[in-house]
Amino acid sequence: MATHTMDYTCPANVGIAINDKDGVFDYYKDDTAQHARQANNSEFEGFLDEQYGAWGITPNMRKALNANWIHWYGDHLLHSESKTIYESACGTGLTLFVIIQLLYEQYNITGIEAFGNEYIAENVVTANQFYDWAIGQYPELDLRKGHICRGDSTNLTSFVPTNSFDIVMTGYIDPIVDPLGLGLIENWQHEPWCNSKNESKQSLMKEEQKEINAWFALWASQMIALVKPGGIVIIESISQPRCDVGDWGGVTKEWWAQAIQEYEWDTQLGIDPTSLEIIDFDPLTQNEYIHDRYNVKLTKRKLIP
Repeated sequence: MATHTMDYTCPANVGIAINDKDGVFDYYKDDTAQHARQANNSEFEGFLDEQYGAWGITPNMRKALNANWIHWYGDHLLHSESKTIYESACGTGLTLFVIIQLLYEQYNITGIEAFGNEYIAENVVTANQFYDWAIGQYPELDLRKGHICRGDSTNLTSFVPTNSFDIVMTGYIDPIVDPLGLGLIENWQHEPWCNSKNESKQSLMKEEQKEINAWFALWASQMIALVKPGGIVIIESISQPRCDVGDWGGVTKEWWAQAIQEYEWDTQLGIDPTSLEIIDFDPLTQNEYIHDRYNVKLTKRKLIP
């Protein structure tokens, strides 16, 4: 098995995540349990054609979508001396794996070192088992497995080296579903509040969106801290605000340019404000549960000698 070049220690204990409430993570339990059972029996062959991560799509379906922005990854790694990719909230590792496949198929890039973290403990075990298997099953990729740890994506800098990875990405920012504790968990419960003419309800929805904005900023800030100067951050499948499109809650496309200034990603974390790029996640809106989502790319400035 190929060894990885970056060493650090996975946390011994992980506290309860801020968004681990109201049974939100129960949405993952069926796919999590199925993949764990198969992984424990070394039954990995069908993983790429089975639904995963409560997406309602398979990794190979996700791969077809990722092909629309694989140039973000490929164009960067073609000019990089190393090839390290860190996935925040990696689940079972399958999203990053199909990206690694695309890099080989479209750019002939091999030797990717895959790192990541995942909050759901069973998924961490499955991801490690899958990558151990994939290294032998796909020798053409020359795949390297770094640390895949159990960890909270809002607290990565407590155990992962900063300024260290060529690319830091996530396939999805898990939302904080009911940040104000209003009891509005499901999308249909939000709709009357979003459309209400009641000033109090309107005010609460605006306050809720501020909390969601801060949540996304916290996730993104942690990712930005990990990427090398000159490296890129890619955030995929970003949800729009609940009062705009439903879904689980997210941020507008316009918010990202504002966030670079508001959260000082440019002055404190080195993000180049002109580097912001946005691509729709599923422009054909073929997939019911992931329509109206989009992806963002940010670049950290290179150090000036």
